[in-house]
Amino acid sequence: MLSEKEKFAQRLNAVLDEEHYPAEFEQRQLALAHALYIDSAVISMWLKGEDFPKTSELVKLSQLLKVRSNWLLLGVGGKFDHSDDNVQPLQINESATDPVKLSDLSQDAYDLAQDWMRLPLQQRNALATLIKTLVIQQSQSDSDQLKENS
Repeated sequence: MLSEKEKFAQRLNAVLDEEHYPAEFEQRQLALAHALYIDSAVISMWLKGEDFPKTSELVKLSQLLKVRSNWLLLGVGGKFDHSDDNVQPLQINESATDPVKLSDLSQDAYDLAQDWMRLPLQQRNALATLIKTLVIQQSQSDSDQLKENS
């Protein structure tokens, strides 16, 4: 019986075949490492089914291969999800005074991200809408307070 890591490797290799990545292991490993800017030893572990990617790496991998991360990682849901076609990708504001880097995430944030990826798409969309609403409300509240203090 295959482990979850081995099943992930099977799905990853199948998508790489579909995307016409080199069939030879070392060439495939190097091509993927180059495309993702990730150490080839890490890629090797994924391709062999010895390890899972970190959440940030999974996001990059899913975007590169144009497949759903839940499907790639866990085999859950559809491989492609066209209902996401209207969703705008997250834009990182490089000029922000306090930009968040993935490497700066706390363990709690990392664990939350992993839990997030396990949720069905409908639940993730509902939570994303809620979070965006809360952020907008907080921003408006902050703006109102600034006006009052002026």
